[in-house]
Amino acid sequence: MTDADIRRESPRESADVLGSGPTASAGAAAPTHQPAPLRVGILGAGGFARHMRQEMRRVPTIDVVAVASRDPDRASACGVEHVFDSYEALITSGEVDAVYNALSNDLHLPWTMVALAHGLPVLCEKPLGLDATEVAMMHDAADAAGVPLLEGFWHLFHPRFALIRGLVAAGLIGDVLHINAGFTHSVDFAGNYRAEPALGGGMLLDLGCYPVAAALWLRDGAHAMSATALSASHNDLGADMHVEASLQLSDGVSVTFTASACRESRRWYEVVGQDGILRVEGSAFSHHPEPKDGTSVVLEQGGQIQEWLVPASDPRAQMLGHFVDLVTGGAVPAISPKLSIATAHALDLVRASMHERA
Repeated sequence: MTDADIRRESPRESADVLGSGPTASAGAAAPTHQPAPLRVGILGAGGFARHMRQEMRRVPTIDVVAVASRDPDRASACGVEHVFDSYEALITSGEVDAVYNALSNDLHLPWTMVALAHGLPVLCEKPLGLDATEVAMMHDAADAAGVPLLEGFWHLFHPRFALIRGLVAAGLIGDVLHINAGFTHSVDFAGNYRAEPALGGGMLLDLGCYPVAAALWLRDGAHAMSATALSASHNDLGADMHVEASLQLSDGVSVTFTASACRESRRWYEVVGQDGILRVEGSAFSHHPEPKDGTSVVLEQGGQIQEWLVPASDPRAQMLGHFVDLVTGGAVPAISPKLSIATAHALDLVRASMHERA
């Protein structure tokens, strides 16, 4: 992956979301009538697919009409109009306007490519691909087909990240020097694809994309120049269950992050500047249900504390609404191809460093 690949521009470049966040559909024209809901078909019927089906049912502009699974009983239990026993059957059915790819990570590339080849917009679960080459291939295919492709970085649709980006842009902490973030919990993934390297498992891909994407989104346009795996542990199959790593970005900012399935539950995000520190108080990568009184962003500066309350939000619903806006036209993607590729590239560098440590 070259620097040119990382800096790849796209006709669907990301919106300037300072002050509004990815929740806004920048550039979207005001609708003159209420369009019919977007008919969405879901690839997969696992636990997360079922969870997202419930999320979609809370979005009035989406109608979940179809599910495809290799387990017809699980698909039937989803309670949708059309049930398919193969992913291709759903894609070619003519019954859906767009696809949500909720399959295991190794199946994101092949079935996203099939859907794009049939002219269907795709919302794909993160990570979009197993590496930056796969991610770039899918975005190239989306460009060629002229349809949207959005990676499911739902966490960036929470208004806390737009607030932090706005505060940084306003110069409250001076030049950014360092970002420290992480997503850890204690979960036994035995029997789950997340524990199997052949299926794209491992915490680097499953959880590492959260802090890395959030860091790169803040440093809009920067990409990782180098990475160092500081610590790592693997299960018997060889899947990384714990990773701590550092990145050096092209704009001079350093990043440390942790992704782990064998640590206490913690999700943090902290931005260190010359003149102060911004951090999320509580869970930085939470979704609903949140505390009813919301969460906070805290500024530490010169021994003083300043706090901003962020109202409770449902970032997945915001992401889904944004995807509808992309499909129906007029919106600029909040999660750009460049960000998706840069995130995957950073994870590639960490993976290479992990192999060097082994």
